[in-house]
Amino acid sequence: MCEKMLAHWFNREAWISGVGPNFELSEVWDGSCFNELPWFWNPDKEWVLPYQCNCCGNVISVEQIEAFPEKDGVYTIQCEECGDRTDHQPKFARGEPRNIALIGHWDGWQPFGSPGQHSCGECKVVILKRLHTSFLSSLACALLLHFVID
Repeated sequence: MCEKMLAHWFNREAWISGVGPNFELSEVWDGSCFNELPWFWNPDKEWVLPYQCNCCGNVISVEQIEAFPEKDGVYTIQCEECGDRTDHQPKFARGEPRNIALIGHWDGWQPFGSPGQHSCGECKVVILKRLHTSFLSSLACALLLHFVID
């Protein structure tokens, strides 16, 4: 199973540059979607993580963090939601070949021809790490979640 889960890493020359689809399209990493995430698996890449407000739980993006005043690598952040002010030293993440990417897609529609009262939809989450020769005989495992939002 480990070899199948790391098959993309053994074939990284095909996608790690992050440039377009690769032909022959025989594996999930040959497609253009996989090429959008090379930093996620590359141990040489590092990125700043978003911050979650300790008071209300609001998530503050990296772009928002970098817009606040900074002194010696520490940002003074003020939450837009609750107004809480705190000093934050950014934390970093590094790419890892064992990471599993979940790619989400939402298809929504209005049920029963009554707009504005209810929304229905399907959320599809795809795991982007499968060797096509696996026992599932597909490039990805999918989990479909159906729900109604009031």
